[in-house]
Amino acid sequence: MRSKLFETRNLVILSFLVTLQVVLERLGGINVLEMKIGFGFLPIVMAAVLYGPVGGAIVAGMGDLLGALLFPTGAYMPCFTLTAVLVGLELGFFLHKKRNAVRVAIATVLHQLVLVWFLNTYWIVLFFTHKAYTAQLIMRLPQLLIMTVVEFLVTMALLPLCTRYEKKVLA
Repeated sequence: MRSKLFETRNLVILSFLVTLQVVLERLGGINVLEMKIGFGFLPIVMAAVLYGPVGGAIVAGMGDLLGALLFPTGAYMPCFTLTAVLVGLELGFFLHKKRNAVRVAIATVLHQLVLVWFLNTYWIVLFFTHKAYTAQLIMRLPQLLIMTVVEFLVTMALLPLCTRYEKKVLA
């Protein structure tokens, strides 16, 4: 699959998913107090399901980088791009070949708990707020809980569509 990843059709699809990720992440989220409820994970999940860890990492990393350059909210921090790449790799590892509710649940919990809650909170504390790490974790807990449920449900709903697309177009 790795050599097929760089075929023209697949590069166009990945480019579209990067664009969709930027739009959904930067313009499509709902910000309430310190919480952000968004759907920027959808194109990353689609790339991870269709193209594996490398496709997921490309869409997540390029989406974060382009989003930061086109819609800056402060200084660019490569640490967040690193986290995004790790998200794409992790989702691709769990969702590329074998797809079931258990794998989606593991992927979602690892994504939201380890990468978003622990690691992104660490970057926020380190570079921006300089407040106590534990206090930031507690403040971000409602977002973790909501986004874990939302991501699991939306990913489960998206899997049959990705599978159909994969069989029709990518086969």
